[in-house]
Amino acid sequence: MLFLNLFAFTLLLGGPIAGYRFATWRKEPRRWEVVAFCAAGGLVAAICLFGTLLLTDLTDFPTVSMELTFIGEYLLIALVFGFAVVATPESIRTRLVLSCVTLAKHTWRRRGQVVVAAVGAQLTVAVGVWLRPRLFPAPSVYVHADAPRDAERTTRLPDDTQVILSPGSHLSYSTWFSPHDERELTLDGEGTFAVARGSRTALTLDAASVEVSASNARFTVHASNAGPVASVIVREGLVRLRARRVEAFGKVVTLSAGEGARVGPNREIVREDSTFLLHR
Repeated sequence: MLFLNLFAFTLLLGGPIAGYRFATWRKEPRRWEVVAFCAAGGLVAAICLFGTLLLTDLTDFPTVSMELTFIGEYLLIALVFGFAVVATPESIRTRLVLSCVTLAKHTWRRRGQVVVAAVGAQLTVAVGVWLRPRLFPAPSVYVHADAPRDAERTTRLPDDTQVILSPGSHLSYSTWFSPHDERELTLDGEGTFAVARGSRTALTLDAASVEVSASNARFTVHASNAGPVASVIVREGLVRLRARRVEAFGKVVTLSAGEGARVGPNREIVREDSTFLLHR
């Protein structure tokens, strides 16, 4: 990776500079010629780097738009370089060229130290990238409420909805969950929900095979990621549910108090007596 970065940086600067040197072989080149040769140098450098990446299998550039964007960036940098050269007075340009030549000579004399410093900088960056998420972990945008394996857990959501999770169940929702915003939950296991009144939007519960939506109701959902069958039992109010399929959602089914439904492996909703579901 270090060699690739140095190679890309060399091409990024070397292409326009080579184009400028080629243009100044003539005694008094026109300004547009200088800009054109610099742009041509950047284009050649982009093609060389692009070919190197393909030959070394470091990238496959699956779309033409990515290739054009990659080449266009080098071409734009080369054009800016050419315009800067044209706009710079001759005296300043000469000083800059002499400074670059002097710097290159000093760099070559101390090439060992430069290589060691470059490798050290790369290692420092790599260590920093590795340590940053461990020392300063990014705050999670989800809140998790998990029940222990041997006991139920009762929790209250930010919109005052009461939830009773069965042992081993997992519930999560986003940090912006509120009565006046989207109310979406994710369940893996079994839980009983008493949805609070007064919210503008319905509470939506996503599970492995079913989506449940309710505004003022109390219901129980059993849906595990490890099992193909999910069940919903409505105790109070109205609940709308639909099966989650790979290609799209199924049709909406509305259940009222005392009714239940089961979502089978084929993702079809089958109405069943709630007492049967309770004693399965």
